[in-house]
Amino acid sequence: MGNFVVATGEWIGAILLSVSAMLVPALVAIVVLIAVIWVVRWIRHKKQEQAHTPL
Repeated sequence: MGNFVVATGEWIGAILLSVSAMLVPALVAIVVLIAVIWVVRWIRHKKQEQAHTPL
């Protein structure tokens, strides 16, 4: 029975490792996506401001 518990613990550890290994790139991708969208919106806003101001 003790062996079974150890094996289950190893399984849980392996599952957690694989999940975290999948989550980290996903989180990075989400953060990068948000950053890109934010920068694009900011650049567009700046361009609109420049267009509105008379030269």
